[in-house]
This record gives sequence, structure tokens and C-alpha cells, in this order.
Amino acid sequence: MTKISLTIYDQKHQVKQGKRTPESEPTLLQATAEDFVTLASQECCYEDGDKIVVSLSRSGQFVWVTLDETLATTLVYIKGNEWIYPVHLSENAKEAAPEGRFAGKSHYLSVRVATKEELAAYRNVALNPHDQKEFLGAIRMPMPMLKQEMMRRFSLVTPLMAFLPIRLMAIIPMAHGGSINKQMPL
Repeated sequence: MTKISLTIYDQKHQVKQGKRTPESEPTLLQATAEDFVTLASQECCYEDGDKIVVSLSRSGQFVWVTLDETLATTLVYIKGNEWIYPVHLSENAKEAAPEGRFAGKSHYLSVRVATKEELAAYRNVALNPHDQKEFLGAIRMPMPMLKQEMMRRFSLVTPLMAFLPIRLMAIIPMAHGGSINKQMPL
């Protein structure tokens, strides 16, 4: 069992307050539970500089997270005991994100520990909507390493194959016995 805490902090590192229901009194936006935690608020507006913090009692855990309605539930690896997800609402950040990200007053966040079966399941390991520019506790797909690996694999393919559509290339066996994309189904 892993104890999970989910907390929303403001720019001054104070726990934000929000209403769980429109009729209720404002409460601190934090929740703690074993293996699965949710945090819902009906009356809370994010501000630039707020932070969502996921804390774990055990380090090195794979967890499924949903931190905003515009971010698909994602499997991430939290190397240590804490993952800090900053809320960027500057004009520059808004232009780069989908419309509505961290907007509105109603929010539902969840974090749960992944099962062994989920970790063994077939999936696109490069997909991470919760990806962050800087390392703040959760491991993301290292793009420079991914690029180097793809260049290495493409160098094993004849030059004519380099012009085939990606979906066709996914089924072409490589010289080392693998394929270009083993994780993505056709």
C-alpha cells in the first residue's frame, strides 16, 4: 500500500482553499488516501504560479494521474517521493496549451498506483500529456534519447524504406530483430 497525498498550493506555497460543493464552506485543497486519491473542487480558480503536488509514502512508483480535464489520464513514474506540477497561466503558456487548460472553477484531480497488469499492458510509452519542460519529480520520455534511438534504427533500414509511411514502417522487421515501433498497434 502506498499513501498518496494530493495538494494544491498557491504562489506563496500556502495550501489553496476551495469549496467542495457550491454550498459548502471553503476548505483546504488537499487529500490523502491509500493507493487512490481524488480531489474535487467546485469553487477554485487557478492562478499563474500555483502548484499541484503529488506526494507518495514510497519512492519509485508508477501512478496514473489526471490533473486537469484537458489532460488525458497518464501513466507517469515518480522517481522520488514527490512530484510538483506547476500551473502555468502566463500568456505564452496559454498559447501553447489547449483552450481551457486549468480554467474555470470546477476541477477534478486523481492519482492512483498502477497495477502490475497495467504496467505489463501494451501502450504507447512516449505518450505523456502531463509532460513538463523541467524535471520536477516525474520521469518523462527523454526526447534527445528517443531521437538518437530512432536515428540508429533508421540507419539499419535501406534508404528506400525511409520514404515509406510510418504505419507501414512499423511492421518492417529491423536487422537487429525488432521493429521500428513495437509499442504502437497498427
